[in-house]
Amino acid sequence: MATAPHSSTTSVVIPSTLPNNPSLTVSASGSLMKNYLPALPIAPGDQVTAACDSNGAPIVFSFGADSGDFYAIVNVSNDPTGWSQIDLLPGVAALGKPVYFASGQLSNGNLCLFLACQDTTSGAVSTYVAGPLSNNLQQTNLAQLASLWTPAGNPLPGSSVNRASISPLDDGQGFGIPMLAVGLVDPHTTDVLTYMMQSTVNTTTGAITWNWTAFPSPTDARTVLDYAPGAIADLGQGLYMLYARQDGSTQLIFKTLLNEFGRDYVRALTVPAGQNSLQTTAGSGTTSYLYAGGAAGLVFWDASAQLDSKATAWTAAQTIATDSQLPGMSAGGLVVRQNFNKPNAIAAWALSGSNLYLLSQFEYQGALHWTTPLVLKTDIALIAPLINPVTRANELVFLTTDWESQKAIHYLWQDPATTLWQEETIPLYNGDKVQEVSSYSTKLSFRINGQAPAARLPLTLTSASYQSLLVNGLKYTVNAGASVQVETNVTGGLDIIQQIQDLAVSTFTLTSTAFTDTLQLNPASNVYKKLAAVRTGADIPVLPSTLPQGVTADQIASAVAQMMAFTPEQPYPTEVISVVGTAPQAKAVARTARPPQVFALSFGPQGIRYHTGAEATQFGVVGTVGEWIVDAVGDVVQFIGNVVGQIGHMLFEVAATVIKITLNVAGRVIKFVIQNFPQLFAFLTALFKALMVGLDKLIGWLGELFGWDDIWATHLVIAKTLTGALDALAKEAQQDSAKLKKKMASIIAGPLGFARENFASMTVPASVASMVPSQAAAATQQSQPSINLDTPIASWASYQTQYSGMLLGGGPAGDLPAPVQKFIDDVLIPTCFVLVKAIEEDWKNLQAVFTGEGTTVENIVTFLQGLAKTIIDTLEVVLLGCVDYLLDLVPWVVQLLTEPVNMPFISGFYTWLTSALGQGDNPSEELTAVNLMSLLVAIPYTYLYKIANDGQAPFPSSGSNTKSKKREVEPLDLWTSMMRLDTAQSSSRKEASTAAKRYSVIGAGIASVSALLASLMGFVRAGLEEAAQKGKSGKCLLAAILAMGGIAAAFTYPVETPAMDGTAHDLRLAVWVASILRMACTALPIPSVAVRGTIKACFDAGIGVAAISSDIIGSPSNSTWCSDVCSNLGGVITGISTAIVEVQPEAAVTMIGGMGLSYLGGNLVALVTALSMNISKAEAIYFQNVGG
Repeated sequence: MATAPHSSTTSVVIPSTLPNNPSLTVSASGSLMKNYLPALPIAPGDQVTAACDSNGAPIVFSFGADSGDFYAIVNVSNDPTGWSQIDLLPGVAALGKPVYFASGQLSNGNLCLFLACQDTTSGAVSTYVAGPLSNNLQQTNLAQLASLWTPAGNPLPGSSVNRASISPLDDGQGFGIPMLAVGLVDPHTTDVLTYMMQSTVNTTTGAITWNWTAFPSPTDARTVLDYAPGAIADLGQGLYMLYARQDGSTQLIFKTLLNEFGRDYVRALTVPAGQNSLQTTAGSGTTSYLYAGGAAGLVFWDASAQLDSKATAWTAAQTIATDSQLPGMSAGGLVVRQNFNKPNAIAAWALSGSNLYLLSQFEYQGALHWTTPLVLKTDIALIAPLINPVTRANELVFLTTDWESQKAIHYLWQDPATTLWQEETIPLYNGDKVQEVSSYSTKLSFRINGQAPAARLPLTLTSASYQSLLVNGLKYTVNAGASVQVETNVTGGLDIIQQIQDLAVSTFTLTSTAFTDTLQLNPASNVYKKLAAVRTGADIPVLPSTLPQGVTADQIASAVAQMMAFTPEQPYPTEVISVVGTAPQAKAVARTARPPQVFALSFGPQGIRYHTGAEATQFGVVGTVGEWIVDAVGDVVQFIGNVVGQIGHMLFEVAATVIKITLNVAGRVIKFVIQNFPQLFAFLTALFKALMVGLDKLIGWLGELFGWDDIWATHLVIAKTLTGALDALAKEAQQDSAKLKKKMASIIAGPLGFARENFASMTVPASVASMVPSQAAAATQQSQPSINLDTPIASWASYQTQYSGMLLGGGPAGDLPAPVQKFIDDVLIPTCFVLVKAIEEDWKNLQAVFTGEGTTVENIVTFLQGLAKTIIDTLEVVLLGCVDYLLDLVPWVVQLLTEPVNMPFISGFYTWLTSALGQGDNPSEELTAVNLMSLLVAIPYTYLYKIANDGQAPFPSSGSNTKSKKREVEPLDLWTSMMRLDTAQSSSRKEASTAAKRYSVIGAGIASVSALLASLMGFVRAGLEEAAQKGKSGKCLLAAILAMGGIAAAFTYPVETPAMDGTAHDLRLAVWVASILRMACTALPIPSVAVRGTIKACFDAGIGVAAISSDIIGSPSNSTWCSDVCSNLGGVITGISTAIVEVQPEAAVTMIGGMGLSYLGGNLVALVTALSMNISKAEAIYFQNVGG
């Protein structure tokens, strides 16, 4: 479903504690949207186990005997995905070929690992044990696991390992080492023989020896169904064995190891017939808890149920789930976990076919209860459950039934605050692949006094729930009420991405030493507002055009409206950002009691019906009703999503602070209570799923879509235009390089000579003399609040530029030709340093002019007039030298931009997008810097253009369904068409002016976006220097910056118009040439940041003087003045500050100020101005007619 973008930001102004900066302006925007990450899911082996590290995060072991895979996958910080994969295979290569692996974890957190390896020559299988290992991964380095394997031998020569079970209890010797039960396959009979492994510890050396004890099956056993190691307090350590007798009956016993007198003990436990699976947990510490699953459901023995049946404290085992509640449990399909810190907190997971059930024991009002078994997931092949010891919530690592083709390990975790579940595939960073995820994305921008970016601002982010999130490109896992330390980026931005599986999401607070208030963030603010505004079916455009019989769109809308009317006890922030403040919160206003709103939805063969009044109330007494579920609402919501086709009815009672829902599924009745909006949003996702509206459609309605068809069409035009400009430049350089140099030299010399002679005496027009650039920039942006880069989609390209790794790679850029390098060393750098030194001598005045409040255009021009001759002389020397030497690089530059390049993330994304748009897996366009950067520019430009033009795209795609219909219209080459119209003999002046207007307006917006991204690349470039020096980057960075500069140049050629002709136009032409050469020079592989800053400052100063000269003569609009002063002259302060920051540390502050003026003031003003001109559809059609 295509929708027009709807972008908005909310801003707050708060007092700042920063010196000399009284306030901070914080703007925020949140979107429900698709996101794209440079990641690839980890492919699993056929065995996956899991444990918890000391922080509660999963340690996942993936093992494949046939594939040869053996990995540990751990949670890491300061990483784009939050996961790291450790290859364990090299560490065991000397032991043979790994053929079996098992892991276990004791209640103290210690790990025990079991490994069987086969000698590649003899085929003999030996076993090894590693443990006890601390689950604190700062102490246990899994990458160094090779030295921790203790040989354990094999008591049965020629046998192979069938199974290994690790006891959840230590063996009672006080060393924290468990017993193991191992099944070995007899090579002669193929019978599975059971052995117990117990350790002996040398208390002097600490050496561990493993001893094997044969554990024969009971003499009356026909088949051993399952076994599990454990302990009973009055008997000792041993093995529970579930077996079928010769007569077919089911028997369960506990048998101890032989004691020092050679005697063992056996205790029979009563078990229902048909059970097939055993599990043990640590229990009370001396007696393990025992669980048996199968045809009779699930039976649980606590410590008292395992006493001798004649003992006074003996109690019977509990059937905690009947066969009807837990039907058809698979053999070996039961896994139970117990909380390390709270023995009564237990979770039982059971596979019935591929349906996964969960039931949990919890304590409520002094009594223990088990939840109703619910289908938590479907299509499950293998499970590795956990109880997080930190959050005390359930988690699950699992494989789906199609894992061999999907090649992914899934991770499901529960938030203890809301009991809701979230899921992700466990990924690793991969610059060649793209992972598409559903997400809430929140973009925050911090500005000092509303102007300069508050860069590197330290922030403390606190989450209201257990949440996994990306903050400025790094993954964090935040517990409810816990905090992480983050900081804004170089542009004062903070980007938060939360991957989701439904509409629910956490809220956050932000605090800082830079301000005293507390900021509250709600990424789902827009979703809340849209849902709260639903009144009629027309407000839910994603409903199927033909609803099931018996229900109308208005009735569905009524149900949503009534649910959204509840007001939970915990206040819910409705704005994306709000100020909580430092003062204690006022007490909640007493609510007026009102009768619950009651309605029902019934689902049947005849369709769906909506019921009210008495008709609805009758559904409350259908079936057997249990207690209201309050503490496992997330389990119920997850269950509903799995059984939408089996729902009988839902009865809703919307009270003032809660929503009570009675759910009938296949005759079973479940009653649960929704207490907050995250729970409601998750439930609404499941409800819409029952109405055939999936999450993707909800994103299209409640969130934002990129509109890839239109973006692709814009990208093709940008790429075609830049290619046309490059072809023209290459052709002219090839035909007569000397003539081209002479032409460009004349373009430079004449206008700059005019500026040199006249700039000092020029008078600023009265209309702009008193204009304060920073204030004018802010006013321009505020006049068009929807056109801004502080929204998640508009800033997506900026985000990827900074965090996807796209600027890394490509290898070193290579050496420049010797004459060019000599020019840089002998002319460019020394000349620029002369000017920088002259400006630096007037440093205090420079600071005041560019960063002082109330500084007007006239103040700035007056300051520059005193330096005009030095500035222009320097610029002329530099430009003429550039023409002489850098034009020789034209073939090299053209080749760099047009040859195939593998740029991390963006190349993979380009390929992914062409496939998603139905153009096949191999893009028809080559992966060149031109194509890649054109796509990056097209994303924000198309999105913002559509906002400014009522959803109309700048270059509409040829069809609404690009997947089934390829583009039939050749993309425009605006450069060639504009130049042809401007110079053709048959073109009238009117036609040329009209073409110039179209080109200037469309081009200004595209050029502004590319200039913004090019500036951003320059800002983040310094952070890449270390990688560049190691040879990991250089070429991609260089190609990206040059391509962005090329796009800006191709779309800003100053065509002559009545409003800009004669000398004013000549100056603009000189500025255009200078801008191209500035981009070329600042993109050159010059290692010193200070030198690059020096060069940039000289160019910006000279270009600023030339541009202002043109402005004074041509008297253009105020917005052009604002853009020129902010963009070019803001760059002066940035460049000079960068050049001298090592000797004048206070320059770091002004560097940020200049950055804000140029990056956000200049380029953004130009973008807002271009897009706010409302190019009409007719003009776009005109351009198509004249351009092709």
